[in-house]
Amino acid sequence: MPRKGSIRVVIIEDSRLLAGQMERIFKRDPRLEVVGIAHRGGEGRRMVRRLKPDVVSLDVHMPGMDGLTCLQYIMAEQPTPCVMVSALTGESAIETYEAFELGAVDVIQKPAADDPTAVGQFERRLVAKAVRASYADPANLRRYTPPEERPPAQDKQRPARPHAVPTVARELVVMGASTGGPRAVMEVLGRLPPDLQASVLVVQHMPGSFTPSFARRLDEICALRVSEARAGERLEARRVYLAPGDYHLTLHAPGAGTGATIVLSRNADGEFVVPSVNRAMSSAVEIFGERMVGVILTGIGNDGADAMAQVREAGGVTIAESELSATIYGMPRAVVERGLADHVLPVRKIAEAIIEALSGLEAAK
Repeated sequence: MPRKGSIRVVIIEDSRLLAGQMERIFKRDPRLEVVGIAHRGGEGRRMVRRLKPDVVSLDVHMPGMDGLTCLQYIMAEQPTPCVMVSALTGESAIETYEAFELGAVDVIQKPAADDPTAVGQFERRLVAKAVRASYADPANLRRYTPPEERPPAQDKQRPARPHAVPTVARELVVMGASTGGPRAVMEVLGRLPPDLQASVLVVQHMPGSFTPSFARRLDEICALRVSEARAGERLEARRVYLAPGDYHLTLHAPGAGTGATIVLSRNADGEFVVPSVNRAMSSAVEIFGERMVGVILTGIGNDGADAMAQVREAGGVTIAESELSATIYGMPRAVVERGLADHVLPVRKIAEAIIEALSGLEAAK
């Protein structure tokens, strides 16, 4: 939870022009207070250690100490919710997801200076992301461990994917997450086996400019094949589909025995959350019913809670991340407090619970 009073922000950004713009944006919101601005990573590291802010906005690319190195120091010395600011070049996209693995809670794309629409969106999103990040529990941020202090490395190579004829998915896992979610999603998917006899649908609150690179990053670390969902695709077993940002994803079954296909639609009714976990999971219940598992991970708000009620009523299995590991215990709390979770678990145990739940569904056929 944020500290009482205003949310204290440190800006670490090498562009003096953008840093000044961000300072003005933050100052226009009465909830936020800029307590420091640094233009180099080393300076920012020392500032965070001294000022102990509630939130840090951190540029990915900086001369000298880059954003990832600075993030490592922050997480080792003074774990603080960090929002990464990315130019979203191909290289930056990969580095952004490395930042999530190191403990960053959110990311925002730098606006194009010649695009007034993008600049306006950047202002709104920057404030929203800073406020949401302030709710992160510092105890659940990943504390960076320098290489010389780490235990012996484990083999993290992705298991070989067995060659298999595509099969229609008969069971489905729908996983929803928001702020702090990329790291939790990577944690869960990275523990699922390559022969999982189900399809997995991931709905992560994230702009469309980031979901293609996030899907590629997930595909690099997961035993299951991961891709950004495309309209008209049929769900297959042993596959993970990431809902594309800026679109709502729902499922449609054109006929008995044909399986479920993906439908993408633009946000036409002004919903704040796009893609919506509730929309995706509700449509899945209509097709899969008791043959599905609903999972809600870290995030602010209550998106997914109504649909989890539908999953439970249909006889499916519901899992919520526990407060022990959730970066922001908002979305999971909404599920737990309504009594909708069959299992409330720290993120490291959720993959095992999914596997057990699917085994139970298979046995119940």
